[in-house]
Amino acid sequence: MAVRQEAEVHALYGEEPVAFVRRRDAIAARLADDGDELAAARIRRLAAPTEGAYWVNQLARRWPQELAALLDVGERLRARLAAGSPDDLTDLEGERRVKTDALVALLWYHGESQAASGHHSPSPETLALVAETLRSAVVSADVAAAVRSGTLAETVALVSGVPLGLTGATPARGPAGPLALQRATSDLVAAEKRLDAVRETIDSLAGMVTDLQEQLDRLTRDRDKAATSLALWRRSETEAAQRLQEARSHLAALVEPPNQTGTTPGPNDDATA
Repeated sequence: MAVRQEAEVHALYGEEPVAFVRRRDAIAARLADDGDELAAARIRRLAAPTEGAYWVNQLARRWPQELAALLDVGERLRARLAAGSPDDLTDLEGERRVKTDALVALLWYHGESQAASGHHSPSPETLALVAETLRSAVVSADVAAAVRSGTLAETVALVSGVPLGLTGATPARGPAGPLALQRATSDLVAAEKRLDAVRETIDSLAGMVTDLQEQLDRLTRDRDKAATSLALWRRSETEAAQRLQEARSHLAALVEPPNQTGTTPGPNDDATA
């Protein structure tokens, strides 16, 4: 296929499914008009991407570095398995989940922003298919290459740890495959660690509740003592206020005695009868 046609095919798989069909047919018609029936036939045979595949292709176009980081996890995981390393894969599995969740979140936010301009956003079911395809890309180098190319026509599902939906993806050993068994073991270890962490948290919170209860009991006793003291001081305040009033009344009686009849006139009084 000519370089121009390869570029056109790559651009095609960046289109939404409906737009893909229109553009694909237009390219095929142009090639046929140019007399290249073989190239036109190849273009016509291109399968339109499913809804999920379209969004996987968006990852390769919009966030290639983030996608490459996830696929690198797959390379390291497959290399460790190929070397027969007995090391636990929990670290890689945790990294895979974090990076996968981040990519799916990017698609969701992008879809929401696109919806505001009239485009459609991915449904939860579509995002689940995207996540499953990314998981398959970690397991299979073939799926990883297809995802990285950004020209995926359909999503890829995992059945017993084996990617299904891409030509050439077959089990490596037995009905489940070694990676499925390793993944199950890793999941078991991760679940055990999670349970241990939960139990440690419970113990910590239980100790905290005990400490807080002791503090609450102590504060309750201090509150009761303070309330008793407050009541005593309020009674003292009442008594002191009464005594103050009595003292004021007594002082007033001494300073301003009542005027009585027959009192001896003062020196300034008029003595004329």
